[in-house]
Amino acid sequence: MHERRKILAISISVTILLVFSFGLTNVSGESISSWTSTTRMPDSLWQFSCASYSGYVYCVAGADPSGYTDTIYYAPLLSTGVGTWSMTTNNYTMTTGQESCVTSGSYIYCVGGINPSTNSPINDVYYAQLSSTGGIGSWTATTSYPTGIKFESCVAAGVYIYCVGGTTSSTTESTVVYSALLSATGVGSWTLSTNSYPIGIEQESCFTDGQYIYCVGGETTGFTPTDSVYVASISGGDVGPWSLSTNSYPESGGIADESCVLLNGYVYCVGGDYEYGLDNAVNYATASGGSIGAWTSTTAYPRNVQQTVCVTNSGTIYCMDGETIAGELVDNVYYTAPAFSTTTSTTSTTTSSTSTSSSSTSTTMTTSSPTGVPEFPDYGVGLLVLAVSSFSLIIFLQKRGAGFRRQAAH
Repeated sequence: MHERRKILAISISVTILLVFSFGLTNVSGESISSWTSTTRMPDSLWQFSCASYSGYVYCVAGADPSGYTDTIYYAPLLSTGVGTWSMTTNNYTMTTGQESCVTSGSYIYCVGGINPSTNSPINDVYYAQLSSTGGIGSWTATTSYPTGIKFESCVAAGVYIYCVGGTTSSTTESTVVYSALLSATGVGSWTLSTNSYPIGIEQESCFTDGQYIYCVGGETTGFTPTDSVYVASISGGDVGPWSLSTNSYPESGGIADESCVLLNGYVYCVGGDYEYGLDNAVNYATASGGSIGAWTSTTAYPRNVQQTVCVTNSGTIYCMDGETIAGELVDNVYYTAPAFSTTTSTTSTTTSSTSTSSSSTSTTMTTSSPTGVPEFPDYGVGLLVLAVSSFSLIIFLQKRGAGFRRQAAH
């Protein structure tokens, strides 16, 4: 009996020590410490669309101070910023802007935009092949969008493209959601989702983790910004019902024309147009499994700007400027690498490392899940694992003690 009590006391002590040690380790969000200026774009633009592939960013068309263009610029994305910009000889097929471009595999696909002559949306869709070492092939027309559209937000997940909302005329914000198959031969037939967006929307910013599509803000009927955040599941071209997040965007009067990107399980939203003017706020939140966490404010963008375009690569966010608060079009480019922090209060130290889009390089805590969300963001799962392990340890020690007693008896 005395031996059993001794084993039980040791087991309980080990369990308490493990739980206590785990409970004092906390994984914080990925805040931004600063923004750094890097190589400027060759032209001052807005209403353009950018997408990244194989360590390069490609920015398509848009408007400069002289009007809409068909120019395409690309540059390498480096840990030290954006490299030298180049202008491709394969310009876009028309002068336009307000289109939405995505990459899938080694191809870029651009949907809709504006006809500068009539100021009306177009339904043209084009695609081109990208080089892994930078550069773009010739553009080819593919399956037209079902309606003229501009200011929609499209995302690519696997081999499908999903396009949400947009303006179908000069005054009509759309609720439609379309999807299509992407391939080396272009865009397949467009399918209208039976799950329309809950409100008419344009100039929202959508992103995906591969299983869900998340849309932040945008302008509703009457060109009024909204703070709503909606989420829907996506799979094989199908879009599930939309749900309204309880964590609305933290901007009084709503937000539109912001740029949101997903990095290591966190969404970062930069700038935008809100009720009282242009914004330089940067807010971030966890985004995983169809859920948006509470928003946290972090280091502001260097200027108040709308229609800035942000992309990510290897743990770094790069933003190409748009229109400033004075109505000026600017060519500035800034970048930042959010720091992943693990704090352990038993040693009162904090370790940081640069995160990547697929996993964290920190070895202090955990790697990342396939969707880029740090494992064990709270204590529940970890404590359950510890409890099971401790219970197993108790059983093992009791059996071991019983074995010793039997040997002693013989």
